[in-house]
Amino acid sequence: MRNLETEFVKEMRDNLPKVGEKSIYDIPLPMSAKGWNVSEYSLYGVQGITEPEFDKLNKTIVMEYPKGMSLVRKKIDRRTRKFMRDSEGNFVTEPVTVPKNSKAIMSEINLLLRYKHEVQDKSFEYVDVVNIKGKILYIYLVSTKNLYRVSQTALAMSVRKLKCYSGASYKTWKYGLITLAVIPYKSGAKYEGTKILATGVGLNYNEQISEVLTYWQAMDVIPNMRLSQLMDGGSVCVVDYPSTYNVEDFIPMELDSVYESKNLLQDF
Repeated sequence: MRNLETEFVKEMRDNLPKVGEKSIYDIPLPMSAKGWNVSEYSLYGVQGITEPEFDKLNKTIVMEYPKGMSLVRKKIDRRTRKFMRDSEGNFVTEPVTVPKNSKAIMSEINLLLRYKHEVQDKSFEYVDVVNIKGKILYIYLVSTKNLYRVSQTALAMSVRKLKCYSGASYKTWKYGLITLAVIPYKSGAKYEGTKILATGVGLNYNEQISEVLTYWQAMDVIPNMRLSQLMDGGSVCVVDYPSTYNVEDFIPMELDSVYESKNLLQDF
């Protein structure tokens, strides 16, 4: 004889679609999600700089200058000491050469350096200041010996199977099975059937996940999770998602610098 919980589970499963509308971008999200950071750049931790002034970048995280974008600096009119402009009012620029063991990076930190600041180590250089999507960033050349690649992660919403550190799938009324998972993230990579909601340098996205689930319940995207909870602590609308990676194996920042990693690969 079936008990009430068995009947409840059967009724819920009969009402929840096994396959839904699979357009990941049609799934509603809370307004706050628009303000969550999604990184567009590779990130590096900075350590061990001894070059005067540039040592202020130590113990900070910086962004790699976009690959495929020409590295230039605005030219200065030697007579007026102002930035040169062409006949259409645009800044006149000149190309910047990056030394072999240097990398162009962007930082929110203003080192207050003068144009063509004199340095002791030619691996370092102040390039320019830019405004990207309303954010002021300062471009510097930094020695690859002082840059350590940061492991980025992301909170992903997907209709596909994901390799993840943690996650759960949710049975929705309309969209079928939707997964929220914390995954390794690489800027510029394509994630089919997946929307990156937020990125960071750690594994804790509990606040964002809670906001999404609260919103989904309010908008009737998923069943009420409290009412769909079972006596054993499980839920009719939540499906456990197997982790691919061990959380304990997560390394926030590589132990070898970019310079060391590059030369290590050349030795093989």
